[in-house]
Amino acid sequence: MDLAWIIDVNESLHDSLSSHRELIKDFLDHSSRLIAERRLTDSYRPTIRISLVPAGSAVDHFSADRFDTQPQLHFVFPVDTASRTALVASFADSLSVIHHELVHFASAFGKLDFPGKQHRQQRINEEAFATVIELCDRLSLVNSADLDGARITFPHPAAAFSGDMEHALDTARAVGPSAIGKILAGWFFVQPIELTGEPASEEELEHLRNHCEWLSKEPQDFERLYNTDGDT
Repeated sequence: MDLAWIIDVNESLHDSLSSHRELIKDFLDHSSRLIAERRLTDSYRPTIRISLVPAGSAVDHFSADRFDTQPQLHFVFPVDTASRTALVASFADSLSVIHHELVHFASAFGKLDFPGKQHRQQRINEEAFATVIELCDRLSLVNSADLDGARITFPHPAAAFSGDMEHALDTARAVGPSAIGKILAGWFFVQPIELTGEPASEEELEHLRNHCEWLSKEPQDFERLYNTDGDT
């Protein structure tokens, strides 16, 4: 596989992570498969470096890299080792953010094109697609781990705006295309399930997994789709 990983672990985390080596390896293998299936790093063979720090740490990080054919992408992420479930959530969150950023990476180097006649529309659809990849791959990563019966709860995509999508979008438009894309992605992601605030059932999770196969297959004009279907 062309993708390579380097994991740096803060000294204070060595003991707590040592008993989870197989879990971490399985996560990285699963992440690599998802990235390869989406062809986000074709022809670049990047090395992804992750520096793990304790949850709640204050981190000041700056990195700059030049490359001809093989870049190194460096991320710094907190990891919560309080329980296996917390650890799974930490890694799923971190790796899915990397997948999100790889969509932007692929776009920057002409490997992905996004619908839209205007640059603003293309930026909305790029952010929406990157966020869809993040949400769907986080779900896939969590599902790949044995959480001993722990169940997943999904917040309403416009929860920060009292659950009102139109108010959410009005607010997002005042911020910019990236904010609009994130709101739209959340709305499309949770479409197959009823948002009750209760943990999702296995049937609902299966609907989401199937929905993600369509939603994350290729870039779409999410803004147009929402304007066509969102108010029905």
